[in-house]
Amino acid sequence: MMFIKIAWGCEWKTVNSRPDRPYKFPDRITDHMKATYEMPAIYRWVIDNEYYVGETVNLCKRIRNYLNAPKPKYREDGKMLPHQQTTNINLNARLRAGTNNRIEFLKFDELQFGDATYKPMDLTNNHIRLMVEKIAILDHEAKHQKLLNKG
Repeated sequence: MMFIKIAWGCEWKTVNSRPDRPYKFPDRITDHMKATYEMPAIYRWVIDNEYYVGETVNLCKRIRNYLNAPKPKYREDGKMLPHQQTTNINLNARLRAGTNNRIEFLKFDELQFGDATYKPMDLTNNHIRLMVEKIAILDHEAKHQKLLNKG
């Protein structure tokens, strides 16, 4: 039998639009954000005590995707038409409807997975980024936090 040990110290840090001001959706992307958050990241939207956890190659671009999400299109029966950016559309609507929202990124120095050690710069690797995202989702589920992620 094989055991894989995961050792990881991490914390959620608020994304700021300025050094002293948390980003608030749907504010525009600032120069401070471009200088600080154009990086691969595991992020979470906190919307009225509900969470959406995601991953991205570039956090600023991902926020911009939510800002520029197309308006949803509906069938005659009222159901939303499938779209490749359905998550962006749904989250955009949820963020606009929420009374309290913020975006955070997962800060860590290193993640040990078995014999391998990963650093934040390793999040450029899609497999590592997806693994860390799934671990973050599982952590939210273990804490019985309400996730907006589907499936």
